[in-house]
Order: sequence, then C-alpha cells, then structure tokens
Amino acid sequence: MNFLYSRNNAKFHVVLSGQNCPNFYAGLLPTTLNTISYTPTAIARNGDWFKVDLNTLTDVTNPILELERKVNTSLPTISAVQYKDIKYLIFKRQSDDFYYIQKVLPSAKIYRKTLSFSNQPEVLDNPIVVLTDSPDAIFDKNTGHLYFKSLSAMNSIFKGLNTLYRAATT
Repeated sequence: MNFLYSRNNAKFHVVLSGQNCPNFYAGLLPTTLNTISYTPTAIARNGDWFKVDLNTLTDVTNPILELERKVNTSLPTISAVQYKDIKYLIFKRQSDDFYYIQKVLPSAKIYRKTLSFSNQPEVLDNPIVVLTDSPDAIFDKNTGHLYFKSLSAMNSIFKGLNTLYRAATT
C-alpha cells in the first residue's frame, strides 16, 4: 500500500492512499544513489546526491517525524480548495521506510483549463499539481539520513537546515 501526503501551511493531509496511489519513484532507493557526504565545500557532480545524518543535527526540525505522529492518529483528506496551499508532497510505500519529498513550487501548480490525453481526450478544469520524475529529497527513517540535490530547496522543509546553508555560503 502506498501513501501520498501533502503539507499545506501548518497541516498534513492525505492526498492518495491504498489502491488509488501509484508507486511513484519506483526503483529509486537511497542504496542505489551516488551519494557524497555534505560539507560546505562539497560539489555534487551530475547525478550525485548529498547525504546528511539528521540524527547528528540537533537544531533541525524533521517534518517526517511529525508526519508519523499524525498518521498514527488520523489525517484529514485534502480537499480541492487546499491544492493551492500545498508546500510539498511526501510519498511513502508501506513496504519500506523511505520518504520521498517533492517541494511544490508555484510553477508546478496549474489552475487553468488543461487538456488530458489519457484514455479519451478531455478538458479538465480542476487544479493540477505537476509531479517530477525524481524527488527533491529522500529520508531514510532507519538510518536518519537525508539525501538531497539542493540544500537551498530543503531549507523551507527541514527547518534549521539553513545552518548548513549559511556555512556553505560563508
């Protein structure tokens, strides 16, 4: 069973779950990534992912831990009017402990009429959020490692991670 969650301002919501949730990012596992440990002077080459151990960073707020606490109680399902407020999406397979995180930029949200060519062409008038082929980050709950491509993209999701960013830009 798969789950897709959204973070809208200060709240988490269920977007898709169970049979309705496709297997996003199939085959992408942290164990298969080309990773380099993040340091302020580290330079990622094409296809490299930075790796940080969040267990050693005491000033970083991990939203995945908050999401897990909320999932154990109950999460509301997102409504159509809340799509415009999505800050980021989190995908999780029930079969593993990896959380795939995609930041949702305003350019990834479409609010105008679109044409869908799935089975039969049809005009859609609902808000759309465009998913990328690759997530912005992956969190491995078992190891506490966060894998990411851009530190600046993760600042708004993992509060306190900007201390690494400041060290890198100083």
